[in-house]
Amino acid sequence: VLERHIVAPILLVSLAAVSPMFGALLAERDANAARWLQSEGVGNALLRILPDATYRLRLDGMIVDAVMPQDPELPRASELIGKHLSEVVDAAVCERLQRGEPTETIEYQLKTPSGFRDREVRFVQLPTGDAMSVARDITERKRAERQLTMQANILEMIAAGKKRTEVFRALAEGT
Repeated sequence: VLERHIVAPILLVSLAAVSPMFGALLAERDANAARWLQSEGVGNALLRILPDATYRLRLDGMIVDAVMPQDPELPRASELIGKHLSEVVDAAVCERLQRGEPTETIEYQLKTPSGFRDREVRFVQLPTGDAMSVARDITERKRAERQLTMQANILEMIAAGKKRTEVFRALAEGT
C-alpha cells in the first residue's frame, strides 16, 4: 500500500518536469532555426556582394541554383536554373566536372552580346553530392597578359634587328 502512495507523487513530479523540459527543447529548436536562417541570410548576402557567378550543380551538370553579379552582359540567375552547365560554359568544363576534377581552376571564354569574355571557374563537391561552382571574370587580366606578351615579342624583334616594317606590322596586328 505504501508503494502506491509513493508512485503517484513520483509520477506527478515527473509529469510536472516534462512540460518545462519540452518547452526548453522547443525554445532551443526555435533559436537554432533562427541562427540557421540568419547564417543562410548572411551567406546569401555574401554571394550577392561578390562579383563572381556562383552555381550549385548536380553532378550530371544541371544547374540547381545560381547567384549572378549585376552585369547586363550575363544571364540572370532565373534564366540559368534548370539548364545544363554546357549551355553556359564550354563543354570541356562540363567534361572535367563529370570526370571528377572539381577543384581545378578551368579557364574558358563566354560569348556575350558584345563579344567574348574570359572567365575562370572552380568546382568543389558538396557533402550532398552536388557541386558548387564559382566563375570569375578574368577578361582584364587576360588582356594585360596578352599585352605583356605582345610587348615582349616586339622588344625581341627590335633586339634581333628585324626590319621596321616587320616591327610595325607586328604592332598593328597585336602579335
